[in-house]
Amino acid sequence: MKFYLFRSLIFVAILVPLWAVAQIPSTQYSHEIAYVAGGIGSDESIAIEMDSKKWPFMLEFSQVDEKGWGLWLSDIQVKIVNAKNQEIFTAICDGPMMLINLPPGQYDVFGIYEGRQQKRSVLIQANKPQKLSIFWK
Repeated sequence: MKFYLFRSLIFVAILVPLWAVAQIPSTQYSHEIAYVAGGIGSDESIAIEMDSKKWPFMLEFSQVDEKGWGLWLSDIQVKIVNAKNQEIFTAICDGPMMLINLPPGQYDVFGIYEGRQQKRSVLIQANKPQKLSIFWK
């Protein structure tokens, strides 16, 4: 009996903190495409990272400082255009991470931070989540 009680307490001690941590920001929409933006603080960034396997596309934004340290960024303007060069998504990412429910296809992703633009291409395939990191120097 003591063994089962001890085992149950360990289970609760591990599970409760994970449940409390695993809360991502609310889902928003741009051009009818669902997304989540955030990652401020370790709890939120861990929750987003854990949930990223359920989303087709994840973006991360960072900057390298003069000492070579990586710093997370926020307030990134994100724009995505499809293969026909049509803008299908625009949003401001208020944290260093963004999950986007993009349908399969080829896209150009633009990140704009303090007026400096980065462009990357990405191919989204069904059931193959993609992660793209964009950094500024």
